[in-house]
Amino acid sequence: MSIFSRNKTNLPGIREVYFGIRIRYLLILSFVMIAIISVLTFIMYINQRGLLEDEKNTKAMALTHILTGPAEFYLDKTIKTTDQELNLKYETITTEAINYQSYNRDIYKIILTDEKGAVKFSTDETDYKRKKVYPYVEDCLEQEEEKLLLYDYADIPGKPLTAPANVKEKKNKKETVIEEEIIEEIDTATSTSLLNIFKKKDTIEKKRYRAIVYPIFLHKGNVVQLLRDYREYYKKFHEAEPKERDKIYSYMWETYKDILGKDFDPRKQPKDKSISKKVIKAGDIDFVFLKLFGNIMILRDRRVDQSQRWMFRDKWLVQQKTLKTKAYVQDMPQKAKEINDKILATMDTIAGHIENIKKLGSLAIIFNTDLIRTELDQTIYRMLIIAAVMILLGLFLYRFVLNFMIKNLKKLERWALSVSAGNLDSKIQIKTNDEIGRLGDIFNKMIDEITIKYHLEKFVSSSARSMIGKSSDMSSNVELGSTERKNMVFLFSDIRGFTSFSEKNSPETVIEILNFYLNLQTETILSKKGDIDAYVGDEIMAVFKGPNKVERAVESAIDIVKSIKKANMERLKEGHAIFEVGIGINSGDVVIGNIGSSMRMNHTAIGDTVNLASRLCSHAAAEEILVTRDTLEKSKRKFTTEAVNPINVKGKEKPIIIEKVVIE
Repeated sequence: MSIFSRNKTNLPGIREVYFGIRIRYLLILSFVMIAIISVLTFIMYINQRGLLEDEKNTKAMALTHILTGPAEFYLDKTIKTTDQELNLKYETITTEAINYQSYNRDIYKIILTDEKGAVKFSTDETDYKRKKVYPYVEDCLEQEEEKLLLYDYADIPGKPLTAPANVKEKKNKKETVIEEEIIEEIDTATSTSLLNIFKKKDTIEKKRYRAIVYPIFLHKGNVVQLLRDYREYYKKFHEAEPKERDKIYSYMWETYKDILGKDFDPRKQPKDKSISKKVIKAGDIDFVFLKLFGNIMILRDRRVDQSQRWMFRDKWLVQQKTLKTKAYVQDMPQKAKEINDKILATMDTIAGHIENIKKLGSLAIIFNTDLIRTELDQTIYRMLIIAAVMILLGLFLYRFVLNFMIKNLKKLERWALSVSAGNLDSKIQIKTNDEIGRLGDIFNKMIDEITIKYHLEKFVSSSARSMIGKSSDMSSNVELGSTERKNMVFLFSDIRGFTSFSEKNSPETVIEILNFYLNLQTETILSKKGDIDAYVGDEIMAVFKGPNKVERAVESAIDIVKSIKKANMERLKEGHAIFEVGIGINSGDVVIGNIGSSMRMNHTAIGDTVNLASRLCSHAAAEEILVTRDTLEKSKRKFTTEAVNPINVKGKEKPIIIEKVVIE
């Protein structure tokens, strides 16, 4: 059938369709898809390189971040690092670098340098012979924070690397790759004419690279820990009271006593806290950090300028401490404060040297951008082919779907014509689960109702129909706000230690064990005619109403403890995990009602009675039943109990007197 076929009917008053939904939708979709693809193609043509290069840059930066871990591991060395450890570090970084280079063919090489810019690892062996620091590495090492730096540059194979276009050299002049090549040729080629040299501008092929560089910092280890302790405790110690100082010093001693030695033992502090004329290292945080900082410098084999080496010897600190003590003795607090500020400033300077140790070096991943551009062009070409194929497939599939939809609309049309002809027994059969199928179901339901009313009208008078219409709403609504006050007994039971157990075991195991213990308790509560109000995690909230409710609640708690103890004996024999419960019981008046919203509500109880029962459950130990004395006094049966300490409850003026039920 042609899409331009005419829809004909023989009934008067029914319009004829010449330009139907099928052809209109196909034409509209064709125009829209052609317009969209044309615009997208134009945008892709304009922005393809930028968009896809950004994607490559993101991927390259992600790779750089991933390699920082192995890079930090490789560069983190001390004087105690053995040859075996060095070999392990080298093998690790080599494996990681080769893996990333093998999976990313546009990676030209991977370079790892120390804090001075010397190449410590490279996938290109020629880098080990290089004496001059790469410009992008030099710039990276000047950074004081961890951030990625990106450089584009051109290079000639076999020739020294020139400065990237976006890196400022220390020199004032900018030299391009070709200019350096010309200068080198003039110095070395005595038999070559200048004309041949300048011809190289057109014949030499430059390769383009992108260097993504990232500074490598220490993130763990003794240096990081020491600096963290310095920032947290050093100035805090100087501003703290004596007791707080003792706590801080005790922490430092316990953490670093293997390094500090016996001179710093807190037990060597003078018991007399008055000003001592003798400088004592024990108990002095300044000497502690000076000792630890000096140890780090030795361990990391770091050197400072000759003019600053005095800072790492304790002679200056002893002198300053002596002057400070003398100032206090002479009642010159302002001078003592100035000396103390000088000590703090010097220690901050020393800490700055230790902070520099965290900078291990730099990681540079060099990408061949020529390969990236080639790959970008191929990707765009493939995308255009895929887009064209998708347009054709889309039009074909859309025409198929339209035909299917029109088929169902035709069914509706034929059914409507049949009903209009008086055939009320006609049913429309549409199998699709969509709006048209739903419309078919509604039409079928509608015709059923029409048929019933049509036949009922033959037997029912008009007055009866009017009465039925007024009484048609037979539903009753449950509304919010319906409340009442009752006296009840509440029992809260909580499985002890189950929260930590659930964090360490699989969900299946947790649910299985939780259901086992909840089922034991539920059976006992129901056997005593109690109701389960709610399960909250591993806690049960139960309600007892009616005669003897206190007796039944307490008996239920005793039976719960006994049944769990018996079950635990069997579980122990089978090697399963066991748990106990703590139970709290309280009674009193509560408000009961429908609480929530019109969309979702609960029929529950609220009040101090419920809250206190929950608090008792929280206080109860494993296999312990806590009951308020007021509740026990309402019981006709006398239970064996033991007095426990009253508890204070927020909002109550007097402590709540509670007792523990003895399980016999």
